[in-house]
Amino acid sequence: MNNCAALLAIASLLVSPLASFADHHEQRGLLDKVWTFVPKNGSELQFQKAFAEHAQWRRDNKDPWRWDVYVEVDGPEVGARHARSGDHHWSDFDAYDASAFSAKASAHWNTNVAPHLADIRCTIGKYLPDISNWTEDAPEYRLFQLHRTRVKIGQMQKYIAAVGAIAKVLKDAKWPYHWGFFEPVSGPVPTALLVLPSMKWADMADPKPDLWETMAGAVGEEKSAQMWADLDATIESTEVTIVRHLPDLTVMAAQK
Repeated sequence: MNNCAALLAIASLLVSPLASFADHHEQRGLLDKVWTFVPKNGSELQFQKAFAEHAQWRRDNKDPWRWDVYVEVDGPEVGARHARSGDHHWSDFDAYDASAFSAKASAHWNTNVAPHLADIRCTIGKYLPDISNWTEDAPEYRLFQLHRTRVKIGQMQKYIAAVGAIAKVLKDAKWPYHWGFFEPVSGPVPTALLVLPSMKWADMADPKPDLWETMAGAVGEEKSAQMWADLDATIESTEVTIVRHLPDLTVMAAQK
């Protein structure tokens, strides 16, 4: 695993895997790097063991970045591992790639983990705090719905504007739920990402009042319907997967 293959999809501070989405974007960067690792059929156990050993190697060798690891529990690649390192500026990628640690980590990965992989993918996303709703008092969520929306060609800015308009209504109405929103920088562009967290499966049931009822109550049924229509007009398709955070595999950034 080289520059785009060192380790991995979702997190940051000690309080919560997504706590860095809260109110720190003035100081921290908004970019995150996400890896997806799909093991070979029949090699799942070997992959899991090698992955855990590699995570420990990174801790022992003082990885300068934090990585949070997730396993896909519902979706097209059940059992795949996802990892994310967030809060970055562009210059952080240069520094990490040029570090002695990065070269050693790539060598360790290529020798011990890469032989068990069927597929590997790397993407960069940009967190959009103005249309997200993540606060510092967020609990330590364990399950995350990842809504990946493929936006029609040439419609990304209209899509973001439509999402932003809906997010503003929900925030103004004090809808008591968290969400994180990312626009694509690399990867399968144009695919935007909406992250919806839960403590447990039961929390994924539609709340009362639900999203549509909250919107209609806040701006009226006619305007609400038009806002949803504006959003739908920009969307090609949406895929939803669910991942579980694996705190035992989290690699904390080494203290400088």
